[in-house]
Amino acid sequence: MRTVIFSLVVFILVVIFLSPVKLQGWGPGHSRMTEAAVSVLPDWQKKLVSAAGENLIRKYCHYPDRKDSPEVSPYIILIDKIQFHYLPRASPAENYRFFTAGASAYLGKILTCLKEGKTDEGLKYLGYLFHVLQDACHPGIHSLEGFNGLTWVQLGEIIQPPGNAHPLYSPQAVFQAIIDFDAAADFKVSLEKYQPELLGTTVPEIVFHLYQGYVKAVRTARAVAVPAAEKVYSGKKEEAIPYLLKAAESGARLCADLAYTCFCNSTGRVSEDDLAWLNRIDLTSLEPISVPLITSFPYRFTPLILGASLGRWRKVYPLELWVEENGKREKKKFEKGFSTGMVPVGYDLPAEVFSSVEVWAGIHATLGADDWDGNRLKAEPPAAFTMAIKLSGKTLWESKVLQKNSPAEKVKISLESGGRLEFVARDASGASVNHANQPVWAEPVLIRLNR
Repeated sequence: MRTVIFSLVVFILVVIFLSPVKLQGWGPGHSRMTEAAVSVLPDWQKKLVSAAGENLIRKYCHYPDRKDSPEVSPYIILIDKIQFHYLPRASPAENYRFFTAGASAYLGKILTCLKEGKTDEGLKYLGYLFHVLQDACHPGIHSLEGFNGLTWVQLGEIIQPPGNAHPLYSPQAVFQAIIDFDAAADFKVSLEKYQPELLGTTVPEIVFHLYQGYVKAVRTARAVAVPAAEKVYSGKKEEAIPYLLKAAESGARLCADLAYTCFCNSTGRVSEDDLAWLNRIDLTSLEPISVPLITSFPYRFTPLILGASLGRWRKVYPLELWVEENGKREKKKFEKGFSTGMVPVGYDLPAEVFSSVEVWAGIHATLGADDWDGNRLKAEPPAAFTMAIKLSGKTLWESKVLQKNSPAEKVKISLESGGRLEFVARDASGASVNHANQPVWAEPVLIRLNR
């Protein structure tokens, strides 16, 4: 009996992990997303695509799934001896490194081919890269891969089907319930009047912004998995489609941006309007690469807070600093920026893309006071901490010990060499918990390198 049960378990596991149906993300969805992406390109770019456009839509964007085909094998690029297709479930830093290596290799091929007039050849590499981006946006399966990732088996344990159906080994398993919708007739991917965005003018710059777009698209796909599954489980399967379309459309927009960028750069048709948004990048719109999982109270399980600060009992406060300008000292509130516990927060930046970072740095004007809410714990000492900015491990700026009412400082750091940009806060009070240690990094902006 044990032998029979063991054999059955092995069979089930083989089916789950090797079955092309189970592992398939998008099927017809790849073509539908690619067609939607091409449809919003400007007319002059559509003309460049036209001769091979049908192949891009029907064939080339399916290349990664046909890796054993002699037609496809010349277009497979290995990263770390692995086919660049599914992104590793790794730390954000490792995911970023792997994505950057693969996307840079494909982008280099695309731009070279297009500049040499080998449009069809360039579209094969472009279609391949489209597929990778589109797969990463598949809800409940491939969107779970990548940064902060997990497996669909883990998702099945979290989102369990109704009744007594097994969460992993039944047709009702969540990763079965929300796939294959892209084959439905009413699964129509539409970008309406979306205008593609230029991602940069060099391979490092384009890939950097492509990664940021990928992060946002993947998060969109992850967010729709639960509501889509709930619709299926409630017997309203058709109502799951609008949720799943959100994921598909996020991938299609990313592909449209990539195609637009490739054609603009390969033809030298880059306008000042295209470049405008790239000149000053709000750092808080980017994905940090390194954030500790836990810190002291009140930040605790959210060591980094965007656009706000946390007081006792996690009460939310606006970002606020003492600022001295024109001989006048006043409290100033900031809409953009971030606060942290006593931790370092890192961003990986490419070389020769940004000239500098500008930021206001200081202690929160209200939360850093000794008795900021009339309810200070007597066991806690007054605020005392330092702030620093590092690049690739080298300290380029450091504050004095910040205490109650210390004025903020406007800091500017050169970034041309690229590397790990870290914003560091360190306790100087000697207390394990100090609610008054409240660093604020306000209006952090990356300035684009002039070329």
